[in-house]
Amino acid sequence: GVDLCEAKIRQARAQYPAITFLHCDVLELPDDAPQYDTVLLPEILEHVPAPVGTQKLEKAWRFLNAGGRLIVSVPNEGCIPHPNHVRQFTRRELQQLLRAYGKPTLVRDQPFKWLMMYVEKT
Repeated sequence: GVDLCEAKIRQARAQYPAITFLHCDVLELPDDAPQYDTVLLPEILEHVPAPVGTQKLEKAWRFLNAGGRLIVSVPNEGCIPHPNHVRQFTRRELQQLLRAYGKPTLVRDQPFKWLMMYVEKT
């Protein structure tokens, strides 16, 4: 796991000591880092300008094994704007962004007021 919030990393390490957690930005990871079957970018893209979001998506995609799944979630357009959000997404906008990686699939059976989509790496 990777996160910019040191408190969240400490909490994750305490709760899951067998898993490696790093306090850094995904963009700081070396390109030869291990690959995974699932990569999550939850509630990240709304906090960064579009070019940085694209860089984060590209980096996350590189860490994905063939047959793996990139899962992205953002608040939906109906959520109240948050002062720390620099952009918002409609369903169509998130789909368009993820099409660069494959066919996005909307996750309909999730309990939050978020847009959640995934793309499988072939």
